[in-house]
Amino acid sequence: MVRPKQVRTVGHPTTESPVEALFSDDMGGPAPQPELCPSQSHLATSKRFPRLDGGFATWVALALVIVGGTLPRLNHIDKSIWSAEAWVANSVLADSLGQMFYYPAWLQTTPPLFLLLVRGTVHIAGVSVGSLRAVPLGLSVLSLILIAWLSRSILRSPFAVLCTTLVALSPPAVVFSKELKQYSGDVAASCLVLLVLWRYLERPDGRRFAYLTVALTVALLLSYPAVTFIPIAIAIVAWAEPTSDGNRPIALGSRLQRTGVLAALSAALCGANYWLFAKPNTSVLLDNYWSYGYPRFHRLGDVVRFYTEYFLGMGVCFYLPLDTKDLFKSKLSSTGYLSLALVLIVVGLVVGLAFITLRRNRRNLQALLLCFAPLAALLALNLLHLYPVSSRRLTLFMLPCISLALAIVIQSCCETLSRGIRVRTAAFFPALSILTCVVIVFVAGTHADQWSNYWFEDENTGAAFRYLRSHFAPEDTLYIHASIAEPAKLYFRMLQWDPGDVRYGNTGWDCCPRNPVPQPGDASSKYEYVVRDFSKVMGEMRGEHLWLLYTARGGYWEDLGRDEPQIIADYLNTVGCRKKQETQFTNEVLDEFGCGRNGSN
Repeated sequence: MVRPKQVRTVGHPTTESPVEALFSDDMGGPAPQPELCPSQSHLATSKRFPRLDGGFATWVALALVIVGGTLPRLNHIDKSIWSAEAWVANSVLADSLGQMFYYPAWLQTTPPLFLLLVRGTVHIAGVSVGSLRAVPLGLSVLSLILIAWLSRSILRSPFAVLCTTLVALSPPAVVFSKELKQYSGDVAASCLVLLVLWRYLERPDGRRFAYLTVALTVALLLSYPAVTFIPIAIAIVAWAEPTSDGNRPIALGSRLQRTGVLAALSAALCGANYWLFAKPNTSVLLDNYWSYGYPRFHRLGDVVRFYTEYFLGMGVCFYLPLDTKDLFKSKLSSTGYLSLALVLIVVGLVVGLAFITLRRNRRNLQALLLCFAPLAALLALNLLHLYPVSSRRLTLFMLPCISLALAIVIQSCCETLSRGIRVRTAAFFPALSILTCVVIVFVAGTHADQWSNYWFEDENTGAAFRYLRSHFAPEDTLYIHASIAEPAKLYFRMLQWDPGDVRYGNTGWDCCPRNPVPQPGDASSKYEYVVRDFSKVMGEMRGEHLWLLYTARGGYWEDLGRDEPQIIADYLNTVGCRKKQETQFTNEVLDEFGCGRNGSN
């Protein structure tokens, strides 16, 4: 890093910070000219694009965006916990930490720190939907605070507000902030690492290096994808010339020492994550489940299409509602390789234009490198089949990087276009853009039902079990299909209800039980497979009234390859049981059967 340098001014000498020296607009060109008097300096800056660095006003605008962005995250946060959340909740409620990290029923793919935070919250507040979702919600709001801080450090006021707005109103970020999964923690970890790396670049002293090591430790324990930031973190520490707290250069050996410390710490944390948490929770079933998240190298065109869909698609899908999750992919696939070539040409032109507008702004170029370096690491992990990229939730950790990069490019283009605009006219646009972002965030937040609640895997298990509790007789039997077993166990505990005769099925589960059984092949063996397990589980019924609960998520049985509710219903008809009623809830079905003498009623 370039040493701080004295800037000659009229009357008052000043010292640039290291980041100002490194990222100065002259790109190492001629020596800076003497600074103008305050009024002249303000006029010269305004001619390019007004900064509106009115400190307090900018932070007020960012605070309003954060508050407005919290509104959709609170909307329907009390909705019923669905299957994928339920096994995380049940593992958190396990009797020991060992059972939490190595959940006996299902593979534990949630990072350790996230589990510990949820376990501590539930221990303090008790078991409820609110306490279980408090951690993902809190991490999502923390992400907004951190991205506001980071963008304010890099961008001019209007574009800092824009960057924060892009994260605040990202539909997948909003949806997963209300889900007991680790994805909001992934976003928070990315924001944290980006912030501490940038602040280290501003002043690479010992205190900020300590902050960096602590932040990276927290991020790696909170989020597995945070490993993608390790290469750029080590590169920055190895490249930036360390300074003492008084901005005095220190020995080169300290730079090497810091690099070694950071590399050793990262290796130790990654090794612990892999050997203690990831490796014990992997299986062939999980690998097969995510196999479509890796490219097939049959043809180069297929590989290019794959990465265009999932990498370039991040810049599109992060800002589309979840029900349009495959829009970019479907449009690209339906129009052939010509559209792919056109998309790549347009992207190349945009990148070229961005480079032209940013070529003399080393500060913003460095910020872009900081944003895109994790994407390169993600590409390497994907090529090695270590991390799939075919799901928006798995790549959501890149949202802060993509949003910041977009804001930087937009700022640079606006500055270029504003050079020919009169000062008074140009001063109007920053204030208007800030006001527009704030208004949009609050309008979107108060109308969140129309865009932020596309719960494509929603299950109203709470309503189903409250209905059961009011209609279930002591002598009745309840059969719970494996697809809904984890939510059932959780709601039995939350409702403090023990219905007595409860049977759990072992077939028809989605990914991924810890000890899967072999699956049948042809149609006849599928029928026998389901009926054999159902008969074994049911055995002798205590009464003549049978309830059966299944998931009814769209496409679930088609993906499984067999309609188990229909197979079991057909079997029950052959043994004299008749369906009396079918009660439907959101993505769940409760069937009521009468058997024996009740079967004819």
